[in-house]
Amino acid sequence: MLKKGFTLIELLVVVLIIGILSAIALPQYTAAVEKARIVEAMAFINSVHKALQINKLSGYGLPVSLDLRAFMEASGIEFSGGEWSGKEYNTDHFNYSFRSCGADSQSSQCTFYIQQLGKNILQSDYYLFVSLSSDGTMEYTCSGRNNVGKAVCSSFKGLWNERE
Repeated sequence: MLKKGFTLIELLVVVLIIGILSAIALPQYTAAVEKARIVEAMAFINSVHKALQINKLSGYGLPVSLDLRAFMEASGIEFSGGEWSGKEYNTDHFNYSFRSCGADSQSSQCTFYIQQLGKNILQSDYYLFVSLSSDGTMEYTCSGRNNVGKAVCSSFKGLWNERE
């Protein structure tokens, strides 16, 4: 008797193996994609920091309003890969904006907020705040809400330390 095709058990074993591999690989893939996106955020942070340094050397210091666009234009630094939406800048992955700054907060710091596009802070896997001081120093807070968010914050910490 000539046997053609696969038995039901063989097919089930193949489906089970594919399912196990997918369960292992998908979270790793998602984390790798988010880590790549955080590189975009780090480049944007460095641009804002550069703008702050230009303003400081020009004698202006911190921005006096929450208008990120006016601050960046005054510094002569342009962004690519996104578009302006009022005072905020949006890319495919993030929304960038100032939350408190200079005269608005009556302090010597600006708080720069990076949010996953299309998600509010309660829906985000992670959120990122960067404080820019008038003396040129920067500090960050990254908080992950799940395993993906924690992995992203961990990789952001590594990028932040390399920057310094």
